[in-house]
Amino acid sequence: MSHLRLSFSEVCGQFIGVLALATMIAFLSTGSSHAAWPGPSATFKSPSAVVGKMENFVDESAVSSKNVSYGLGGLGAVAMSALAFFGRFNWSWMWGLMGGLMLIGLYGTGVTAFTGDTF
Repeated sequence: MSHLRLSFSEVCGQFIGVLALATMIAFLSTGSSHAAWPGPSATFKSPSAVVGKMENFVDESAVSSKNVSYGLGGLGAVAMSALAFFGRFNWSWMWGLMGGLMLIGLYGTGVTAFTGDTF
């Protein structure tokens, strides 16, 4: 008979699986999940209100992702200057960084060209 040996990651995965299952069972047994679903007398929002909220969410997330990308690009430029100081500069990394930031910067222009809305 062989002994079963589990690695730490396998034990953690099994523990997380059991914990997730216990949480789902506890949530379903309390009956609170039924409050989240609309009943037969519930009123639904109009599709234009839902689409309007989605448009706002997409606009905000695109602006936020652009700001994060520019910040990471700035850190990349600082890292490349440090690599150049130590003699490990690679031109392909610089062109890749510049191309990626250019695509992110032109994202709004592309949206305006296809939709006609200002971004």
